[in-house]
Amino acid sequence: MSDRTPPTDVLEFENDLEPDPEPEEVPSAIIQEDEAVAPQGMTAQALGFGVAIILIIFLVLLLASGNNINLFNLFGGNNNAQPTLQPLLNSVQLQSNRSLDNEAAALEGQRFYGVDGLNSLPSYAAEIDPLFLPYWVKNGGEPIFGRPISGLLEENGRQFQWFERARLEWWPEHQGTKYEVQPGRVGVEFTKNRDFPNQQFFANRPGLRYSEATQQGLRGLFLEFWEANGGIDLLGWPISEELQEVLPEDRTVHTVQYFERGRLELHPNDPNQTVKIGLLGRALYFQDSEPNYIEPVAPTAVPVIPLR
Repeated sequence: MSDRTPPTDVLEFENDLEPDPEPEEVPSAIIQEDEAVAPQGMTAQALGFGVAIILIIFLVLLLASGNNINLFNLFGGNNNAQPTLQPLLNSVQLQSNRSLDNEAAALEGQRFYGVDGLNSLPSYAAEIDPLFLPYWVKNGGEPIFGRPISGLLEENGRQFQWFERARLEWWPEHQGTKYEVQPGRVGVEFTKNRDFPNQQFFANRPGLRYSEATQQGLRGLFLEFWEANGGIDLLGWPISEELQEVLPEDRTVHTVQYFERGRLELHPNDPNQTVKIGLLGRALYFQDSEPNYIEPVAPTAVPVIPLR
C-alpha cells in the first residue's frame, strides 16, 4: 500500500470551478442618481409627444380654415379681432345637415338677383313669395322662371305669382305632392287666338318625340332642353310646330316653339344658352306684346316608321 494521503478537495468533474467571488457592491449614490434621472427622461418624452400632437392639430385646423386662424381669438382674446374657428365649425355643421329644400326655406323672403343689389333691378322687381320660393329654387330659378314681377295674388280661390317667364300657382288639393305648385298655362293663353296645324303622326325614336295629346312633334335642341328641364311638368306638351318669330327683345327673327306652359326660343348667337324660355309671363302680365310669328308653310312631314 502506498503511504500517500488522498487530497482533501476532490474535483468530481473536470469542469468544476471555484465559485465566483462575491459581486462588488455598487455605491448607493449611483443607484440614487439613476432613480432620479429615469422619471425626468420619461417626463421629457411625454412633453415632447404632447407638443407634437398639439402642433399636428393646429396644422390640420390651419389648413381646414384656409390659413385664417387667429391665435389671439383662439385662446380667448378680443372677440372683435379676426374670425375664429367657430364660424368655420358652424359652416361645416350647416352644410352637413342642409338639404336643397331646407336651403330654400332658409332663403325665404330674400331676393335672387346677384350681388349688385337693388340698384340693378328693373322697376317691376318684386320679392319671391315664401309659398313659391322652394319650388323656384329647386326647379331652376331665374333661367327657367325669370324674376318675380308681382306679389302674391289670388283669383277664384287660387293663389299665384307672376314671373318673367312663367306664372306659378298653388294647388292645395295636391298638397304634399310634387304638383302642389304648378306653372300656369301661359303658352296656351298667349296663343289663344291662333290655331296651329297638327303635325303628322310619327313613331317616337331618338331625337324625335310625338305628343298624341296635342298632335305636335318635338325634336333636336328643343327636345334636349325639354327633357333636361322638367318636360311636361314644367313646360307641358308642345302645342305648335317650330315657327319663325320676331322677338321684341332684339327685334330679330328666331326659331321658336310653343308649349302649354311656355315658349322655347333658339338663340344661336348666345354661346352661354342656345335655348331659352321666352318672356311670356311678362308679356301676359303687362300686356305689352303679342305673338309676332311669320306664317309658316305646312309642317314638314316626318316619315312614318311602323312599330314592331
